Amino acid sequence: EETHRRLAFLLTPNLQEKLDKILEIDTTLKIPIHRWLCGQPTSNTAKAINQTLDKITYLQEMQVPTWDLSTITINRKKRLANIVRNNTNSYLQRINPTKRYPLMICFLWETLLDTTDMVLVMYSDFWQQDMNDAKKALEEYQMSVMKIRGRAWLTLIDTTKMVVNDEIENFDLRQTIFKSYPKEQLQEALNMVIKGSKEDTEHTQLYFLFKQYGRFKQFTVHLLNTLTFEIAFAKDYFGDGLILLSQLQKGSKRK
Repeated sequence: EETHRRLAFLLTPNLQEKLDKILEIDTTLKIPIHRWLCGQPTSNTAKAINQTLDKITYLQEMQVPTWDLSTITINRKKRLANIVRNNTNSYLQRINPTKRYPLMICFLWETLLDTTDMVLVMYSDFWQQDMNDAKKALEEYQMSVMKIRGRAWLTLIDTTKMVVNDEIENFDLRQTIFKSYPKEQLQEALNMVIKGSKEDTEHTQLYFLFKQYGRFKQFTVHLLNTLTFEIAFAKDYFGDGLILLSQLQKGSKRK
């Protein structure tokens, strides 16, 4: 009753109706919204991140971020939220409204906090996985280049030995070289060495990470539209960078 009294200013007829609907079967989800909000992602894909962001969007539309729950202690909010998470919608519907509505308010509040933390961890893990994949791709590329370049260098070294060999007459030099290495193979080796010397600075971990950009774009627009970031240090221009990034992602600014 005391908790209900402290939260009474939030409990407008409109909000009470919305809280009741959360415990009913949703026609789109085919399950109660209550159970949908309690669900945990089972993978760390772009689709899973978008689905988690959808929950935050739903809670934002419920105006949950604007609620002032400072009159309720942190531990009590968590305790009441866990009661909702650990019980069925039919059980919760039978609870007296004086008790049920404070339970539902704390549940939505804690769900917003937990889901926001969850989506940031998912993004962090997604980023780290792609960074690891980019590093692995770079290492595999470097190994393959080393093998190909090694064979190319051996070909050119052997050819050079023939060129400086005084025992081979100039007239016979080209024929002698082509007996060991056809012209096409020599040209391929030469191209590989020339190309390799130019690409040493082009292929980095970020080069391979860029190939994953399409995967990020599947959810980054949704993420930047849903979450608001506070900037701690104004002097590093991070805020300006974030605005520019958001504009590029959303397509409102030309690249």
